[in-house]
Amino acid sequence: MFNLGIVPVSYLSYVPYSGLFTNDWGSSWEWTDGSPVDFLYWRPNYPDLTNPKPTTCASLTDTGLENYDCSAASAIVCKINLSPQTILHPPTTTAPKCSGNFSYFEATNSCYGVFYGNYAYGLTWDDSENVCKTFNGHLASIHSDEEYRYVYGISFYSYRTGTWAGLFSNDHGNTWRWSDGSPVDYIYWQPDAPYRTSGWNECGIMEYNGFLDSDCDRHVTFVCKIKL
Repeated sequence: MFNLGIVPVSYLSYVPYSGLFTNDWGSSWEWTDGSPVDFLYWRPNYPDLTNPKPTTCASLTDTGLENYDCSAASAIVCKINLSPQTILHPPTTTAPKCSGNFSYFEATNSCYGVFYGNYAYGLTWDDSENVCKTFNGHLASIHSDEEYRYVYGISFYSYRTGTWAGLFSNDHGNTWRWSDGSPVDYIYWQPDAPYRTSGWNECGIMEYNGFLDSDCDRHVTFVCKIKL
Protein backbone atom coordinates (compact mmCIF):
# COMPACT_ATOMS: atom_id res chain seq x y z
CA MET A 1 0.00 0.00 0.00
CA PHE A 2 1.03 3.60 -0.46
CA ASN A 3 2.03 5.65 2.56
CA LEU A 4 1.38 9.22 1.44
CA GLY A 5 2.39 10.50 4.85
CA ILE A 6 6.11 10.11 4.06
CA VAL A 7 6.03 11.76 0.64
CA PRO A 8 8.19 14.93 0.78
CA VAL A 9 6.04 18.03 1.02
CA SER A 10 7.73 19.56 -2.03
CA TYR A 11 5.93 17.01 -4.18
CA LEU A 12 2.51 17.38 -2.59
CA SER A 13 0.90 19.74 -5.10
CA TYR A 14 -2.70 18.61 -5.37
CA VAL A 15 -3.56 14.96 -6.04
CA PRO A 16 -0.66 12.63 -6.96
CA TYR A 17 -0.50 10.64 -10.18
CA SER A 18 -0.69 6.87 -10.05
CA GLY A 19 0.70 4.61 -12.77
CA LEU A 20 -2.73 4.07 -14.33
CA PHE A 21 -3.38 5.38 -17.84
CA THR A 22 -5.39 4.80 -21.01
CA ASN A 23 -4.48 5.36 -24.66
CA ASP A 24 -7.87 4.47 -26.14
CA TRP A 25 -10.30 7.08 -24.84
CA GLY A 26 -10.88 5.18 -21.59
CA SER A 27 -11.97 1.88 -23.11
CA SER A 28 -9.17 0.02 -21.35
CA TRP A 29 -6.64 0.91 -18.69
CA GLU A 30 -3.01 -0.11 -18.10
CA TRP A 31 -0.35 0.23 -15.42
CA THR A 32 2.95 1.83 -16.44
CA ASP A 33 4.89 -1.08 -14.90
CA GLY A 34 3.04 -3.58 -17.12
CA SER A 35 1.42 -5.42 -14.21
CA PRO A 36 -2.09 -6.85 -14.75
CA VAL A 37 -5.03 -4.53 -14.11
CA ASP A 38 -6.70 -6.78 -11.54
CA PHE A 39 -7.92 -4.01 -9.22
CA LEU A 40 -9.29 -0.50 -9.82
CA TYR A 41 -10.78 1.48 -6.96
CA TRP A 42 -12.49 4.41 -8.67
CA ARG A 43 -14.12 7.32 -6.88
CA PRO A 44 -17.92 7.40 -7.17
CA ASN A 45 -18.96 8.45 -10.71
CA TYR A 46 -15.45 7.90 -12.08
CA PRO A 47 -13.93 7.50 -14.56
CA ASP A 48 -15.64 10.61 -15.86
CA LEU A 49 -15.57 10.35 -19.66
CA THR A 50 -17.88 13.28 -20.37
CA ASN A 51 -15.12 14.97 -22.38
CA PRO A 52 -12.73 12.09 -23.08
CA LYS A 53 -9.23 12.40 -24.47
CA PRO A 54 -7.33 9.66 -26.29
CA THR A 55 -4.70 9.59 -23.53
CA THR A 56 -5.81 10.03 -19.92
CA CYS A 57 -4.07 9.33 -16.63
CA ALA A 58 -5.41 8.54 -13.16
CA SER A 59 -4.64 10.25 -9.88
CA LEU A 60 -5.00 9.09 -6.29
CA THR A 61 -7.50 10.84 -4.03
CA ASP A 62 -8.71 10.11 -0.51
CA THR A 63 -11.83 8.41 -1.93
CA GLY A 64 -10.32 6.48 -4.83
CA LEU A 65 -8.91 6.92 -8.33
CA GLU A 66 -10.05 9.68 -10.67
CA ASN A 67 -9.12 10.22 -14.31
CA TYR A 68 -6.88 13.24 -14.75
CA ASP A 69 -5.27 15.27 -17.53
CA CYS A 70 -1.82 13.76 -18.15
CA SER A 71 -0.36 17.17 -19.01
CA ALA A 72 -1.29 18.75 -15.66
CA ALA A 73 1.53 19.39 -13.20
CA SER A 74 0.87 17.41 -10.05
CA ALA A 75 2.37 15.27 -7.31
CA ILE A 76 3.66 11.75 -7.93
CA VAL A 77 3.92 8.51 -5.98
CA CYS A 78 6.61 6.03 -7.01
CA LYS A 79 6.62 2.29 -6.37
CA ILE A 80 9.75 0.16 -6.27
CA ASN A 81 9.50 -3.63 -6.45
CA LEU A 82 11.96 -5.20 -4.02
CA SER A 83 13.84 -8.42 -4.54
CA PRO A 84 13.42 -11.12 -1.85
CA GLN A 85 16.90 -10.29 -0.54
CA THR A 86 16.12 -6.60 -0.10
CA ILE A 87 15.13 -5.45 3.37
CA LEU A 88 13.40 -2.09 3.67
CA HIS A 89 13.54 -0.26 6.97
CA PRO A 90 10.95 2.55 6.84
CA PRO A 91 11.35 5.58 9.08
CA THR A 92 9.86 5.05 12.50
CA THR A 93 7.29 7.73 13.30
CA THR A 94 5.25 5.96 15.97
CA ALA A 95 6.58 5.35 19.46
CA PRO A 96 4.99 3.72 22.51
CA LYS A 97 5.06 7.12 24.24
CA CYS A 98 2.36 8.38 21.81
CA SER A 99 -1.05 6.87 22.41
CA GLY A 100 -3.96 6.22 20.08
CA ASN A 101 -3.55 7.60 16.56
CA PHE A 102 -0.83 10.05 17.55
CA SER A 103 2.56 9.66 15.85
CA TYR A 104 5.95 10.52 17.31
CA PHE A 105 8.38 12.97 15.68
CA GLU A 106 11.84 12.63 17.16
CA ALA A 107 13.10 16.04 15.98
CA THR A 108 10.64 17.83 18.27
CA ASN A 109 10.08 15.08 20.85
CA SER A 110 6.35 15.56 20.35
CA CYS A 111 3.27 13.56 19.39
CA TYR A 112 0.99 14.66 16.55
CA GLY A 113 -2.56 13.62 15.78
CA VAL A 114 -4.65 14.43 12.70
CA PHE A 115 -8.38 14.93 13.21
CA TYR A 116 -10.94 15.24 10.46
CA GLY A 117 -13.72 16.54 12.73
CA ASN A 118 -17.37 15.90 11.93
CA TYR A 119 -17.66 13.42 9.09
CA ALA A 120 -14.38 14.62 7.55
CA TYR A 121 -15.63 18.21 7.20
CA GLY A 122 -13.43 19.50 9.99
CA LEU A 123 -13.95 21.99 12.81
CA THR A 124 -13.46 25.70 13.39
CA TRP A 125 -10.13 26.87 14.77
CA ASP A 126 -11.52 27.40 18.30
CA ASP A 127 -13.27 24.03 18.36
CA SER A 128 -10.12 22.35 17.05
CA GLU A 129 -8.00 23.93 19.78
CA ASN A 130 -10.50 22.76 22.41
CA VAL A 131 -10.29 19.19 21.10
CA CYS A 132 -6.49 19.31 21.31
CA LYS A 133 -6.70 20.50 24.92
CA THR A 134 -8.63 17.35 25.85
CA PHE A 135 -5.43 15.46 24.96
CA ASN A 136 -3.32 17.86 27.05
CA GLY A 137 -2.05 19.43 23.85
CA HIS A 138 -2.70 22.32 21.50
CA LEU A 139 -3.05 22.89 17.80
CA ALA A 140 0.39 22.27 16.33
CA SER A 141 2.99 25.00 16.56
CA ILE A 142 5.58 24.85 13.78
CA HIS A 143 9.19 25.90 14.31
CA SER A 144 11.15 24.68 11.27
CA ASP A 145 10.90 23.56 7.65
CA GLU A 146 11.42 20.00 8.85
CA GLU A 147 8.48 20.18 11.23
CA TYR A 148 6.27 21.81 8.59
CA ARG A 149 7.01 19.01 6.12
CA TYR A 150 6.28 16.38 8.74
CA VAL A 151 2.98 17.88 9.93
CA TYR A 152 1.70 18.57 6.43
CA GLY A 153 2.81 15.10 5.36
CA ILE A 154 0.71 13.31 7.98
CA SER A 155 -2.30 15.47 7.10
CA PHE A 156 -1.89 14.99 3.34
CA TYR A 157 -5.52 14.06 2.70
CA SER A 158 -6.59 17.57 3.69
CA TYR A 159 -5.06 18.97 0.49
CA ARG A 160 -8.50 20.14 -0.71
CA THR A 161 -9.25 22.30 2.34
CA GLY A 162 -6.01 22.86 4.24
CA THR A 163 -5.19 22.08 7.86
CA TRP A 164 -5.51 24.15 11.03
CA ALA A 165 -2.30 24.67 12.99
CA GLY A 166 -1.97 26.75 16.16
CA LEU A 167 -1.18 30.04 14.41
CA PHE A 168 -3.56 32.94 15.14
CA SER A 169 -3.82 36.72 15.29
CA ASN A 170 -6.13 38.94 17.33
CA ASP A 171 -5.07 42.25 15.77
CA HIS A 172 -5.93 41.93 12.08
CA GLY A 173 -2.75 40.06 11.25
CA ASN A 174 -0.26 42.58 12.61
CA THR A 175 1.16 40.09 15.11
CA TRP A 176 0.89 36.31 15.19
CA ARG A 177 1.04 33.83 18.05
CA TRP A 178 0.96 30.07 18.64
CA SER A 179 -1.84 28.70 20.79
CA ASP A 180 0.65 26.76 22.95
CA GLY A 181 2.47 29.98 23.86
CA SER A 182 5.74 28.97 22.20
CA PRO A 183 7.85 31.68 20.51
CA VAL A 184 6.97 32.63 16.93
CA ASP A 185 10.41 31.92 15.48
CA TYR A 186 9.17 30.46 12.19
CA ILE A 187 6.22 31.08 9.83
CA TYR A 188 6.30 29.64 6.32
CA TRP A 189 3.90 31.98 4.52
CA GLN A 190 2.62 31.46 1.01
CA PRO A 191 3.75 34.11 -1.50
CA ASP A 192 2.00 37.43 -0.73
CA ALA A 193 0.44 36.06 2.48
CA PRO A 194 -0.82 37.09 4.97
CA TYR A 195 -3.63 38.81 3.08
CA ARG A 196 -5.42 40.26 6.16
CA THR A 197 -8.87 39.98 4.59
CA SER A 198 -10.63 37.89 7.26
CA GLY A 199 -11.35 40.51 9.90
CA TRP A 200 -9.82 41.24 13.28
CA ASN A 201 -9.36 37.58 14.26
CA GLU A 202 -7.42 35.47 11.77
CA CYS A 203 -6.03 31.95 11.93
CA GLY A 204 -3.36 30.09 9.99
CA ILE A 205 -4.16 27.25 7.61
CA MET A 206 -1.41 24.92 6.36
CA GLU A 207 -1.37 24.16 2.64
CA TYR A 208 1.22 22.43 0.47
CA ASN A 209 3.01 25.72 -0.31
CA GLY A 210 2.86 27.40 3.09
CA PHE A 211 0.56 29.11 5.58
CA LEU A 212 -2.48 31.10 4.51
CA ASP A 213 -4.34 33.45 6.85
CA SER A 214 -8.03 32.62 6.97
CA ASP A 215 -11.38 33.14 8.67
CA CYS A 216 -11.17 31.20 11.96
CA ASP A 217 -14.72 29.91 11.49
CA ARG A 218 -13.84 27.74 8.50
CA HIS A 219 -14.35 24.00 9.02
CA VAL A 220 -11.19 22.10 8.09
CA THR A 221 -8.95 19.28 9.27
CA PHE A 222 -6.63 20.02 12.20
CA VAL A 223 -3.44 18.67 13.79
CA CYS A 224 -2.87 18.49 17.55
CA LYS A 225 0.60 18.51 19.09
CA ILE A 226 1.52 17.12 22.50
CA LYS A 227 4.95 18.08 23.81
CA LEU A 228 6.66 15.31 25.77
